[in-house]
Parts: sequence; C-alpha cells; structure tokens
Amino acid sequence: MAEGTAPSSFYLSSLDPGVGKTTSLSHFVRHLLGSEHHSDVAVLLCFSQLDEIEHLVEEMELDQADFAVFTSKDEVNGLSSTPRGEARILFTTQAMVRRRCRDGSFNDAEVFHFQCKPRAVRVWDETMLPGEVVSITTDQLASLRGPLRKSHPALAELIEHLEAASAHFFICVVLVELLELIKATNALM
Repeated sequence: MAEGTAPSSFYLSSLDPGVGKTTSLSHFVRHLLGSEHHSDVAVLLCFSQLDEIEHLVEEMELDQADFAVFTSKDEVNGLSSTPRGEARILFTTQAMVRRRCRDGSFNDAEVFHFQCKPRAVRVWDETMLPGEVVSITTDQLASLRGPLRKSHPALAELIEHLEAASAHFFICVVLVELLELIKATNALM
C-alpha cells in the first residue's frame, strides 16, 4: 500500500487478540514516518473506541506535527493541533468513517485526505463491521445474477437457490392463508 503497488483490496491480519497486531502497526507507522522514500505516504488509522486512539497516540510517541485526530470529541481531537489534511497519520473512529462515507466512497470523503488526496494506507483495527443491514426485494436480488454469473458463478447460483427458496416460502404462506380462509368459510356454513 505504501509503495502504491498493492491492489486496492482488503487485507486481513487474522490473529488472536494480544499477539502483536497493534504493536506491529505502531512500528510500521514509525518506520514509515522515518522513510525518505515515503514522505508523501499518509495513513488513516480507524479504531472502535476513543480510548484506543488515546492509548496508541501515547504509545507511538509521535511528533505532534505528524498526526491529527478526527473524532466527535474535542478533547480527543486536542491530542494534536495539526490540521487533518497536513498530518501524515490521521487517527479516527470507525463510526466517523461510516458517517462520512455513508453517501459516497472513501475517495470522495475529503475530510480523510492528505494533501488533497486519499490516504494510501488505511487500517481498520480489531472489529471489521463496516456494513449495515440492508433489505432488498427478491427482484433486486434476482437482478444481481447476470452481473455476477461470470465473475462469481457460485454466488449467482446461490442467488438462484435463494430465489427458489423464497418462491417456495411464498407458496407455503399462501397455502396456509388459503387453508385458514377455507376453515373460516366452513365455520360460517
């Protein structure tokens, strides 16, 4: 990511808590800041809790000019006076990223940019819950089959199975309602 050669994707470090992911992140950030070859590379660090930000800022012992904090709490933001767009390291909360990216892409969220460009390295620490519950109709689900058939055939097949199951469920519900209607009609006679 820092070199600009990694494909734009999600990279997961699936390790148990307490084995050193955050410590590794801390060392990586300090090394990146000291690298002459990466002076234009910026990092966004997203955490679920404000105290995680405060702890990491203290642990990393960063120069105030190198980082900024962007949360909904002024006292946490006050850990650095450096403007967000000028700080190579930006600490924020996952909730802030979700709020600011709700109506567009991360690249459109200028509040997270460094020198007017999206940050190259983005870290979402610990919890990976960037999604929201979304309800779609069976017609919307069916419209995904075509676009997915070539790139993700197993997913397209799963959608077909879900459609079939949904149709069977609908038929069963209609039959149950019809039987109840017949029973009600018979009771009136």
